[in-house]
Amino acid sequence: MAKALCKAFGNLTVSREEQEKALYTAAASKDVANVRKLIKAGVSATVYRDQENCNFTALHTAAFQGFVEVVKIITE
Repeated sequence: MAKALCKAFGNLTVSREEQEKALYTAAASKDVANVRKLIKAGVSATVYRDQENCNFTALHTAAFQGFVEVVKIITE
């Protein structure tokens, strides 16, 4: 899902919420390249909260899973 949304990122039909979900999915799966791309594009890592995962944000889930590189990208 994250890769598909990242490819469509230039498309104006992709909502901000979909971009934030894509970032969450990329962070949760340790997809460093897409996390970097989405953060660079200005997508927030602290807005979208996964209702099925304790309301974690992309930052929460990356930190909880120990994905240090993803956390560094998000917090830079």
